[in-house]
Amino acid sequence: MIEHVVLKNLTTNVSITLDAVSTEDYVLERIEIDPLTANYSLQPLPTLYGDALANTRLNTRRLKITAWILPALNADGTPDENSFKTRKAKIDAFVIPTNEIELTINARDRQSTSESEYKLKFLPLSTPQYGTTIEDNNEYMCKFIIEGVCLNPLFELLRFNREYTVAQGTAPYILHNYGDMATGIVCDMTLKSGYSAPLTLTVQVSGISTHKSYGIITFKPSDQSGNLTLEAGNTIHLDTRHGEELVTLIKNDGEVYSYAPAIKWSTASWIYVPVGENCNLAITVSGSQFLVKSKMYEYYMGV
Repeated sequence: MIEHVVLKNLTTNVSITLDAVSTEDYVLERIEIDPLTANYSLQPLPTLYGDALANTRLNTRRLKITAWILPALNADGTPDENSFKTRKAKIDAFVIPTNEIELTINARDRQSTSESEYKLKFLPLSTPQYGTTIEDNNEYMCKFIIEGVCLNPLFELLRFNREYTVAQGTAPYILHNYGDMATGIVCDMTLKSGYSAPLTLTVQVSGISTHKSYGIITFKPSDQSGNLTLEAGNTIHLDTRHGEELVTLIKNDGEVYSYAPAIKWSTASWIYVPVGENCNLAITVSGSQFLVKSKMYEYYMGV
């Protein structure tokens, strides 16, 4: 049973905590998350019987949150009407169908006895639904319901998060994906100082025991001109997670540009980390030094 969650509106960055016991303003009653389902594409075998699995697609899932708004109490124990209105207005502004919401729950980490934060994103299907009976909507309490659809039906867990400097060489780190699905990496690489041409920056993931390559991307920013010229303080942002694939150049003034022209693709796919294999994340620099912030998120079908 889920007794504590944090909801964050990813557009406004406003957060609301729902708890079954300790919160004084919003009390969680229950969360219902649909089971994960899949569709299979089959291909007939060239025999008298049987099919081969051609593709598996995980479907979206829905969730429903039921909670209560409570007012602050006056000194004499009566409900404070103004606080009730303020807290209801916060829910009205928070749940908007065009704004994605991130749900965070604490659950046991599969790799330890401690708890970790799992995140699940969803789009509200409507504005909040409020109680319509005297039992569900009165001066002491008001029930509200949030229903949503998870376009990405998987729970996300931040497993690897490191910050380090790479200068004239290679900085390897070991990654192990304990999740249910192959995953990508997120790297922010900031040029710390000037550079000597030719400047190259290579990001690679490979199996430690198998030596199999799971993607190589090489940046050659010194070959570019104009807005794509790399300067000290500029950041190359690389995201290879499914559905989030992106590479951009963030300039010192905050302007963001597509950095695809500066990439040399060594493999046909984006970098990924398979499930259950020890891998090396190797970032190699020639011609300068970079401050690197690397992250790897794992994805779970349930927690």
